[in-house]
Amino acid sequence: MSDQSDPFRTSGTPNRISRRTWLKVAGAGGLTALAGCSSSDDQESEQGGSEQQGTAQSTSASGDGDLSNTTATYWNTINVQSESAKSASKNIVDTVQSNTGASIKTNFSTVSDLIGAKWKTSFRSGNYPVIFDSVVGWAGPFMQNGYVLPFSEYKDKLDQDALENIQWLTDKLEYTYRGYRKDLYEIPYGLNVQTGMVGRMDHFEEAGLSPEDDFPPDDFEHLVEVAQTLQKDGPAKHGFSSFGQSSDSFDEHILAWSVADGGKKGVYLNEDWTKGRLTNDSWMTAGRNYIETYTEHDLGPTDTPSISTEKYLTRLANGRASMSSSGFLNLPLLKKRAPDLVKNGTIKWAPNWKGESGSRGCTAPYTLALTRKPETANKDTWEKRQQVGVELMNQFLSKEVQRKMFTQFGLFPVRKDVWSDLPIGERPDNYLSSFKTMAEEGGPAWSAHPVSLELIINIAPPHIQSALKGQISPEQAMRNIQKDTNARL
Repeated sequence: MSDQSDPFRTSGTPNRISRRTWLKVAGAGGLTALAGCSSSDDQESEQGGSEQQGTAQSTSASGDGDLSNTTATYWNTINVQSESAKSASKNIVDTVQSNTGASIKTNFSTVSDLIGAKWKTSFRSGNYPVIFDSVVGWAGPFMQNGYVLPFSEYKDKLDQDALENIQWLTDKLEYTYRGYRKDLYEIPYGLNVQTGMVGRMDHFEEAGLSPEDDFPPDDFEHLVEVAQTLQKDGPAKHGFSSFGQSSDSFDEHILAWSVADGGKKGVYLNEDWTKGRLTNDSWMTAGRNYIETYTEHDLGPTDTPSISTEKYLTRLANGRASMSSSGFLNLPLLKKRAPDLVKNGTIKWAPNWKGESGSRGCTAPYTLALTRKPETANKDTWEKRQQVGVELMNQFLSKEVQRKMFTQFGLFPVRKDVWSDLPIGERPDNYLSSFKTMAEEGGPAWSAHPVSLELIINIAPPHIQSALKGQISPEQAMRNIQKDTNARL
């Protein structure tokens, strides 16, 4: 199979991604291929990352049978979100070990391991875990090649109360996997949404704008009007900005605007994944609007074609910018740069506008997946390992963990029955209330086809940058992205 058509290819893999903290701290080590070897019947792979060997604390049975002599491997990537997320992951694993008597080897991996050569090489060699975590759809290569167990094959073993309370989200996610079969391939445990708004309310007031009526803007036209007023009459130099660096523009901002307008027609790929949708009305409008905020409406700094979300938000925190479209996972950056302004609500969050589709943007949960048995593994042994994986899923979905999902992982809980336990209306910065609105009114997630990541990281960015520099029109940029995406499909 050629390098161009192999979803497991190891050359041409991105060596730098920048957007949310989860991506920004990804190590580069995962971009080097490993020489794998086949698993034995009684040993799973230990190649996923740095390993933490668990020790069984109980001999109690759980699920379908006694798991006290079972050893399972879990590849964890959420650890790169923060030290808190890594510590919370360890506690969850310890709880499952204590409850089941099983032993869990936790390999702490990077995002580069997941999307680069390392995991792909290990999976291809038969060296892979029984359970791993990811971002929805990013494990598309493993689904396409049959390594991931469909949800329907184990859903009866999951806690039914938990499933009832995440059904609002799992119903949305079925569309993500439509190119395989009508099923889920991952279970969401924490939620991100794309993309909210963040602004300086002191700048709004100084510019003669109303924080209540003008933030967030009602639509794109209102956004331009508000941003130009901020830029003209406010204290900051910049009222709003697009982001040209790497994947910052395409996978969050343009996608959010496209989904808000078109719903399912606003996601990357068509119904059967045979071609992109990137030149339909929703995408052409979203791409044109995003680019023309800079090229036609004179919003943003001169380095807009190369600026990152993080760099611009630092300027907002420092008072040099007034408003931004931003992913919710950028909160730690603002808290670090301007803690008092976040605490007192001077820096305030809001949901994206609701588009023609009735959606406010894109749903992007963090997920867990179970794997099928490698050819050389013993069937009974692997099924017991899968049961340990189910118990790990149940623990991630427990009320106890879900109530701490924001404080420990920086994500919104996927269980609706714990939302009332959160201080949603108590934060002056409106962060949690905006997150909740986006969660309830977010549209579909991106497609779990392997080309989706390449589209975000490699295909789209150079064309968006060329348009921001005025070298090509926004329409030509979108046509180029569509052409290159179809060539990869």
